[in-house]
Amino acid sequence: MSRPLAVAAGAALAVAAAPGAVALLDARPDRPNTALITYEQAGGG
Repeated sequence: MSRPLAVAAGAALAVAAAPGAVALLDARPDRPNTALITYEQAGGG
């Protein structure tokens, strides 16, 4: 396989896979963005 053809095939594969990746990320359940550690827990209060 020649190099330009491989590059074109890789680019086409990436473009084709992008909507699937976005759909997988959108399928996650929405969770509130809670902090792992708060200012009070860190002893800053």
